[in-house]
Amino acid sequence: MRLPEYCYSLGASGQIIKIYRGETCGYGVRTYDGADELNRSLGVSRQQAAAMHGGLTHGWETPYADPANYSSDGVFARGDLIGNE
Repeated sequence: MRLPEYCYSLGASGQIIKIYRGETCGYGVRTYDGADELNRSLGVSRQQAAAMHGGLTHGWETPYADPANYSSDGVFARGDLIGNE
């Protein structure tokens, strides 16, 4: 599963942000829709969105940027790394 060009997520302040693959910051978005709804309209899975957020916050070359390391509901599921940041 590849990372999309961009997706939506929640930023640290709870605001919806747009994340572009490979970028080092998220961009605030004004919308009435939630991140899940926006991502669904783009065909972006929760795994992909979680990995995009992981890439933004932990680095694009880390396991956190790989959708395969997330459960279908977007929870990081690679046990050998949990708590080892």
